[in-house]
Amino acid sequence: MTHHPGAPLKNPRAPRPGADAAHSRLLTAAARLAETGAAHRLVVGILRGAGARDREQTHALRGHLAAHGITSRDLGPLPPEPDHRGTQPFPRPRVHLLLHDGDFRPLQALRLAAQWQLPLLSPYLPPGEEETGTVFRARRRAVMAAWRPGEARDIAVHRLTVYPVLPGAGRLSLDLDGEPLLPPAGAAAHLTLTPDGRLALRLGDDPRHRTADRIVCRAGSADFRLDLDGTHTTRLTGPLRVEALPGRLHLITP
Repeated sequence: MTHHPGAPLKNPRAPRPGADAAHSRLLTAAARLAETGAAHRLVVGILRGAGARDREQTHALRGHLAAHGITSRDLGPLPPEPDHRGTQPFPRPRVHLLLHDGDFRPLQALRLAAQWQLPLLSPYLPPGEEETGTVFRARRRAVMAAWRPGEARDIAVHRLTVYPVLPGAGRLSLDLDGEPLLPPAGAAAHLTLTPDGRLALRLGDDPRHRTADRIVCRAGSADFRLDLDGTHTTRLTGPLRVEALPGRLHLITP
């Protein structure tokens, strides 16, 4: 079993309110998985936090899965942020389903599930979703893929922003499905997803948006940076290609 190092924690992380309830829901969901005919062929990968409490809960969850005849693997702590060197944080695991308690870096768990194209069982609700009360609710969601020449694709689940390091400086050059667009000087490009899985582009403080399936962003002489789901990343060098991937994230709520 391979464990992957996570970022060191300076202080112990206190569990969020409801974390024990979320863990209990995962245990119940695991039992329901065991009732399916394919349970004996299922290998479950557990994404967790880096603290002692996370290790203890993962150990208990694996024991619960084993008692129901389900093989599981501890995939180690989630990495602190998307990898921006053009490689994935760690290779795609040999599992059929991912489990995450929704407590520790939940957006990163969703990003990895979409990157690996593996279903994710988690009580976490992505931004924009509300609790429906449906048990074992499965659905597919669109995500955004972003990459630069020679690099692997990275994933944004909720939003992607290209912004100037110095407010008001520089200018982006955009291409929307082959149509060139020159935003105002110093305007940031804010990208989200429409309900039907297309890219929605908003420029600067303008509330209006344009839709597209693929967008290419190029920075001029000024420095621009990329933000994925609230994580600030490296400066933009070369053309950044952004594409909507409808149905890429397979999410299951226990």
